[in-house]
Amino acid sequence: MRAAEQMAEVQLQAVTALLRGVATVMPPQQAAGLGPVLAELQRQRPQMVAAARGVVLASFASTYAPLSDADLGRYVDFLRSPAGQHMNRVVFAAFGAAMAIASESMGRALPALPATQEMQRLKS
Repeated sequence: MRAAEQMAEVQLQAVTALLRGVATVMPPQQAAGLGPVLAELQRQRPQMVAAARGVVLASFASTYAPLSDADLGRYVDFLRSPAGQHMNRVVFAAFGAAMAIASESMGRALPALPATQEMQRLKS
């Protein structure tokens, strides 16, 4: 099921971007230690895909249940067409890119939070 693979890919992109963001605010020697974490994430891809299959099936069942068989058939035909496959690739690429940008930004902000909170506490 391609949707499960795509979901796992987006998750991996988001976590990689989050760690990339965190690495920008870490001392270089600590940031270098993130490489094995990223390698371990890649090794877990098959488990992530397997877990995503259940989520995808439940989501699809809920999303497409209201459609008639004829409407669902037309939609599946579209998804199998070159235009439908192109749309699917573009949607997942855009979603993955947006998630990566947001995750990296969050990673850059996370280490600053405790220091910011401590400064606010001291000002009070």
